Parts: sequence; structure tokens; C-alpha cells
Amino acid sequence: MVFRKHNCSLPDLKPGLAIFIIHFSDISCNRKLHYRKMEKGKKRTNYPCDGCSLRRVRCHLQGSNPPCNECRKRSVECTFLRVPRKRGPKGPRSSTTHKVVNYQEQIRQNRSGLPLPARGPTQSPRSPSTPGVENESTAQQNPLEVYIEYLDKFRDHLTCVWPIVNVESLKSRISGSPNDHDAWALAGAVCATVIAQLRLSQLRLSKQHNLASDDNSIAESFAHHAQLSHNLSNQHHQSTYYKEDTTVSLLTAFFLHIYFANTERIRLATVYLHEAISQLHLQSLHRPEILVSLAEDQRELLLRIFWLVFVTERTFCVQNCFPPCLKPIQTFPLSGFHIQGVGEVDASFQLLAQLFALLDDNIVMAADRGGVTPDSSNADNLYSALSAMAKQDFSALAPNLPETQRVNVLMTGNWIHILWWQFALSHYQMSSRMDDTMLSMLKPAKVAHETMRLLGSVSQQAIRTHGYGLELKVFRIADALIDVLACNTWLSSSLQPGCNSMLLGARDVLHSLQKALLLIGGPESLFHKKLMLVMAESQLPVPNVKNLTPCEEEEYVEDS
Repeated sequence: MVFRKHNCSLPDLKPGLAIFIIHFSDISCNRKLHYRKMEKGKKRTNYPCDGCSLRRVRCHLQGSNPPCNECRKRSVECTFLRVPRKRGPKGPRSSTTHKVVNYQEQIRQNRSGLPLPARGPTQSPRSPSTPGVENESTAQQNPLEVYIEYLDKFRDHLTCVWPIVNVESLKSRISGSPNDHDAWALAGAVCATVIAQLRLSQLRLSKQHNLASDDNSIAESFAHHAQLSHNLSNQHHQSTYYKEDTTVSLLTAFFLHIYFANTERIRLATVYLHEAISQLHLQSLHRPEILVSLAEDQRELLLRIFWLVFVTERTFCVQNCFPPCLKPIQTFPLSGFHIQGVGEVDASFQLLAQLFALLDDNIVMAADRGGVTPDSSNADNLYSALSAMAKQDFSALAPNLPETQRVNVLMTGNWIHILWWQFALSHYQMSSRMDDTMLSMLKPAKVAHETMRLLGSVSQQAIRTHGYGLELKVFRIADALIDVLACNTWLSSSLQPGCNSMLLGARDVLHSLQKALLLIGGPESLFHKKLMLVMAESQLPVPNVKNLTPCEEEEYVEDS
């Protein structure tokens, strides 16, 4: 080895060094021969045993029978239970072929800039920048006529809830431009929200029992293509350094949040809510001084968007114990101001925003704080604000409001009273007097009575229009009433002399709330199931709604 490397001969080296090199080479050769003789008795198998295969080491048998040397050293059983598989590619698979075709199609569409065409039930590759694109339903895109139909339903039934979408302008955009990813994304998100908001119970029922439902497949298709178009739009904006107004993208994320929250997919709902809040901050909608320089129509629209995102975030965070990001501002949309193609808002919008502004972090995170006492000044300010709200007579304002807005405002007020009651239990000394508006232990009984009077005075359509938001408020009120009944068993008994009228029939009120919850969300609602569980744990009679037939279901849910 030394001679070949240096290309020298023995006469060029000193005699002693040459002898040493020759001796060293002989030793190396002898060692190699020794090792080869030792390995003659070992037989390396083509298929290793189970243990060597798992450890990925060479398997040597002593002779032709197990155990191999590795298993013998470790005193483990040497087995050949694993069936040997053919090495290399296993041949073409149908699923691989579908993936290749879909991937090629996606590349062609991205190059041409066109919206994705209709596909069959095969899954498309998920883009890494798309948060959880749903592949569980068919990816076939709905025809334009179906988009128009559900956009008209939004205009007729839900503009009063979310007065921020110009439906006619959106219909014109998707009809005239198949390349407008922003418009298609917003249209799909709005249409999916219409189905989830107005037909929530049927949607959940079909998903739970894997029934063939037009509502379910149409809603999932709307949401799926809204996500894809939203992702394509974001990619286009990033690649072209897009710096124009992105209000449409903000609204798309907002309505996708509404859809996934209504269908109880909390993780996706959280992702899109945070995206909407991020875009709201990027557009400085949380800074009223920036909005002053805008045109009046645009300023009023952006204020509506801010407060609707604020209200939605507060509701979502209360239910899931998430810390809120947005802080309230002191500027509200003008009542009666008409925005072309959108409409106007009445006094209930500002009143609703003011109610939600009372929900500071102490109340929003009360269920997740483990009894930590808040700052005394903040608690006193919160007490004063809620006390002023409790003394305000909403009944005088309610008759002047449309039915849908009346339900929203009064139910929000009742819900906030329950949230305050749950917070005050851990931080204030409570009273046993019913006339104590702020610190009465029996406050949920009064709120529950007021809630049932309200829900009994309006139509089912006005109740169902608010969907998930009203559902969680009814659940919180019913849950608080169960706490009162569990701690005061005499409240649920028959009439007793000298008992306050608000305490009579508390169990009947609870069952009425349960029926209202069934009307909004249906028997597959997680809120309804949780209420049934809490009633059973509190040893209260639980109605049997598990075996409802479709005809019986229609008694609770009126078709829209």
C-alpha cells in the first residue's frame, strides 16, 4: 500500500524502515485471512429475521437453522414471521394515478390563473399555505345559479345580522369574471354561512348519521372552493406586491370563521378568526383617527366590519376560554346611515356594540383563571358599568326594534348578566335577595324567565336566524339555571306559600330552554348534548330526543 501510494521502491528506503513496512503488511494480510476463516461458519441470509429486520442489522445464521448470532447475543427469540415483500416499486396503484392527475391539473390551473374546475370525489394535494382545506366532501363546484340563489337568501334573511356585504355587486363580479378569486372566495364563504346559519340542525343531523343531504354537500362545496379561491387570491397578492384594499379578503376569512364555528370545527374557526383580526389590524380599522380621512360610505362600512368582528371574537372567546385580541374603540357606526347596496343599521347595532364592550378580559377569561382576583379598580369599574346596564330599561327600546334585532339585543343583555353572575360568585359576597340586581344568588332564575318570555314572543325564524351565537347564549343561561336548581332543590318543587314568583316553575323554564336549544341547533348540537348530560348529573329529568324521526324534527325546526 505504501509503495503504490508513493510510487517508490525498496532501495529508496532505509533498510530498517523497509523491513518494518513488509512486516506490517504481513500482519494485515494474516488478520484478513483470520477473519475470513471465522466467518466461513456464518451464513448471511437473503431475508433477515424479524429482530434484525426491525433493527436493520445484518442477520447471520450459524448453519441453516435459527437463532442468528444477533438474537443469540441478546437472548431473544429468532423468528421469521414477517412475509418477505418484493423489493423495489410494487407496481402502479390507482390512488397514485389519481394524485398525479390532480397534481398536474393543479399546476396547469395555477399557470393559467383560472379557478379550479369541478372534480370528482378524489382528493387534491393540500397547499401548505391553506389552513385545513376540507377534503372530506366532494370537491365539485356548485353552478353559478346556486351561488346566486344563496346570495339572494343572505340578502333577504341575514343582511340584518351582518350588514356588510353588497350582494348585488358580488353577484355581478362572479357573473362577469371567472378569474376574480376574491369575489368567488367571498361568495362561497357567504353561501356556506347561509346554510349553516339558517339550516343548522338539518346540517348537523345529516353529518352525524352520514345521510345523503343536499344541504350538507352544497355547504361543504361552498366552503371548500372558498378556501381554495382564498388561497389562490393570497398567493396572487403576495407575488404581485398587492397593496390595494383587502376588505373582501377580510370578509372571506370572517365568514369562513362563522361557517366553521357553526359546524363546530373550532380549530379551523380559530384560524380564520385570527386571520380576519390580523387583516383588520393591517388596515388600521382599530384606529378611528385613520378612518376620519376616508369617504363617509367607506368609513361607515369599515366601522361596521370592526364591530362585527369585535362582537364575534368576544362571543367565541367566552365560549372557548380564549384571550381576546381586539380592544373596543369609542367610535360607532351612525344609525340610519344608508350605504349603497348594503343598507342601514338602526340603534340596536350601537347598543349591541356597547353591550359587548362591557365584556373585558376579567369576564371573558373567568373560566380559565382559577379564581385569580382581578385588579380592584378594574373590578369596580366593571361593577359600575354592569350596574348601569342593569338599571337601563331595554323593554322601552325593544318594541321599536325589528324582531330579529330585538332577539339579538335582549338575549345579549341576558347572557352578559349570566357571565357577570358566574364571575361574581368567585369575587364578591352574594346576596339571597331576588331584588338585588347585581349580586343575587338567584339571578339566573330571573334571567331564564325573561329569556323564555322573549323567545315566546317572537317567531321561530327570528330565533333561527342567529344560529350558533344565540345557541351558546341559551346554553349558558340554562347551565346557570341548573347550578341554581342543584344548590337549591326546593326551587324545582311544586308551588310553596310565600315563594317568590320568579322561583316558581324553574324546572319548567329549564325544559323550555332545552326545547329552544333543540329548535336552534337540533338534537346533534354539542350544546344540547352537554345540557342533557348536565341535567342528568344534577338528577333532573332528561327528555328523550335521541330517537326523533324526521317528521318530529320538523316540529322543532321550521323549514326556511
